[in-house]
Amino acid sequence: MATRNTAGGLAARMGLTALGAAALIIGAFLKWAGATTGVKIHLRSLIQRPNFTSGVPAKFLHSAGFLMIVLGLAALVGLGFRSGWLTRIAGALGIVGIVLFLIQLYRVNGHPSPGPGLWICLVGAVAALIGGFLGTRRVAVTPAAPVTPATGASPSDRV
Repeated sequence: MATRNTAGGLAARMGLTALGAAALIIGAFLKWAGATTGVKIHLRSLIQRPNFTSGVPAKFLHSAGFLMIVLGLAALVGLGFRSGWLTRIAGALGIVGIVLFLIQLYRVNGHPSPGPGLWICLVGAVAALIGGFLGTRRVAVTPAAPVTPATGASPSDRV
């Protein structure tokens, strides 16, 4: 059984993952809804209607933007694994988080329009997801030698 990695696939994986992680991190600090940045939107806004009129921003560690930063860092850590599973999970969770926020945003009466930070995070999550599939190890299976019925040994075993 032979294994091989393509240099182009590995370079594409590293590039897309780095681009995706950078977009996830930068997008977290940009505007997500109206004038509100991702680090000021509470994490529970992913499952409940966000309240933009209260004027109380979320703490940094409780924000949706912090979640995107953690997912971007997890995508980068995923480069350390050959299979890319952690990068794929980080990208998929980023997409799910943004879709959940968009659903809740559109449930608000007179909702603000989604900001550029949200879309940058979405592009970064998609790039990380795609990057997690590239450059993984491929296994080429070689066929086994045929076994002769009379002796139970392959022709190459005879001396």
